[in-house]
Amino acid sequence: MAIGLFAAQFLLNLSWTPLFFGAHKVRLALFVIIAILFLAIATTVAFSRIRKGAAWLMVPYLVWLSFAGVLNWRIDQLNPDAERLVPGRRPPKCCETIFGNLICRPTTSCSTISPR
Repeated sequence: MAIGLFAAQFLLNLSWTPLFFGAHKVRLALFVIIAILFLAIATTVAFSRIRKGAAWLMVPYLVWLSFAGVLNWRIDQLNPDAERLVPGRRPPKCCETIFGNLICRPTTSCSTISPR
């Protein structure tokens, strides 16, 4: 069971990077990191029943997951439109690129982005 939990949280961990960095699905990535944290806690408990040292080796990982989760949460708060910034999508007409930065005028007509 301990190895199964470890494998599950590892596989879920592999999905976080493409979600967060590739698809810019920051909120979904936050839910994934929360699930990873719960699975890692369960893995730590399972490891502690087998070998205490193995459980203690999970502690820095749990701390890292907690920190990464807080970062993910703040990034989600500060970038509510992160998914709209996915490469390969054209910005709305109210946006323009100036010196490599996407600058948008706040209007209600800018709520959709059409694909290229």
